[in-house]
Amino acid sequence: MKGLWKYISPFAPDQSGAASVFYGLQGIVVICDAGGCAGNICGFDEPRWFSGRKSAVFSAGLRDMDAIMGRDDRLVAKICQAVDHVQAAFIAIVGTPVPSVIGTDYQALKRMIAKKVSIPVITVDTTGMGLYDKGMEAAYKAVCSQFIEPLAVPKKNMVGVWGAIPLEFMHPMDGNKIVDILQKDAVDKVVLFDCLDDYRQAGAVTKNIVISPAGLEAAQYVYKIFGIPYECRYFGNDNLLTNDIVLQDKSVLIVHQQVAALDMAKKVRALGAKQVITASWFMAKKELLSFPHIYLKEEDDFCQLVQEGSFDVIIGDIYFKRAIPHFTGVYIDYPHFAVSGRE
Repeated sequence: MKGLWKYISPFAPDQSGAASVFYGLQGIVVICDAGGCAGNICGFDEPRWFSGRKSAVFSAGLRDMDAIMGRDDRLVAKICQAVDHVQAAFIAIVGTPVPSVIGTDYQALKRMIAKKVSIPVITVDTTGMGLYDKGMEAAYKAVCSQFIEPLAVPKKNMVGVWGAIPLEFMHPMDGNKIVDILQKDAVDKVVLFDCLDDYRQAGAVTKNIVISPAGLEAAQYVYKIFGIPYECRYFGNDNLLTNDIVLQDKSVLIVHQQVAALDMAKKVRALGAKQVITASWFMAKKELLSFPHIYLKEEDDFCQLVQEGSFDVIIGDIYFKRAIPHFTGVYIDYPHFAVSGRE
């Protein structure tokens, strides 16, 4: 049934993806909501709150009449008051379902705030009804266009990594693992774009690595400006395929975000699988489609794919397994924090 999800928990929404990109960038992030969406972001979708590194995230605290009457002046006043108390490099306003329903004009809101403050104002028109990767992509676009400096001196062995936010990882703190792996490969500095200076020196990296399709447009933007090459690569999944797992002549389904699925598909094919198919509810970029890919929209799409696909092995977050109780093959857990929120 369309829209009915009985087994798989809701995925992280677009406002969470946008807020995750802004996290730690020295900005004031305003979630344009009544309080619930901000609570979800801070309590569930952003594990860095518990790592000791903080970020200024506020709820707009919209009341019923504020939303109905479109009292943008009250929101502007609240934001200006926050600017007086928080030293910030910019203001980012992130949309949620309420402003989406009432048709909030973010550009007008941006102009109203810009007249009263001396720092840049960024708006991301997320709706709360899209998935996290759409919010990520929109936030990257907004920050890149605002803060990437057109002149930069390349630095030897400095690598940028796009898409490196907890929602895209197998485990929320895998960003540290990426740094360790690349430094072992003789990289002097790894830029994860998790602070504003990283964006300012985006033109100084020698190469970019894209670990999420949501980061692809940002890498392409940098390539267009500076000619810096990029490649797609995922990290941390090397130990999932243990020696006791036989893939020779097997039919394998991989369910994850596109770059992670593609990286795993290459490993599976190298181990002798006869058929490899990737699938995802998240965005799929045409330039990354090197294996047959199935776009999933509903929970039933996944159930039907497994039922009709005759797969010997499925590789995906263990939460998906609840939706296919009759699958008798081998299921390999491939965690995805945006799906299950597991530590």
